[in-house]
Amino acid sequence: MLYFNSNGMDGFKLTELLTVMLLHSVDILVLIDARIDAPLHRVFFTKIYTILGQRSKLLSSFSSIPGAARPCVGGNAFVINERWSQRFVENSLNPSKLCLVDSITKKSPLVLFYY
Repeated sequence: MLYFNSNGMDGFKLTELLTVMLLHSVDILVLIDARIDAPLHRVFFTKIYTILGQRSKLLSSFSSIPGAARPCVGGNAFVINERWSQRFVENSLNPSKLCLVDSITKKSPLVLFYY
């Protein structure tokens, strides 16, 4: 698992991070402050699907506060490779609408992991 404060996300950063995942056998990438809104989610998911495989997952959240009141921080994302996507159980979003804390739960043969 790798945590990275991305301070916003674009296609170039994503490609670099996916390359790191492949080269260093990272199963789960947690992007802090990714700010992946709905239109970008589809584009980034397609790139992740192409590079990491068909069963990989992108779980992202973005502030649901509309307009100018939307904060310029927050919006986390979890990139899960094919190996661990099969063990994915659920994800939960922060009820504050700021998306500063999100979590995923995955299972292994012995224990349940919560991130």
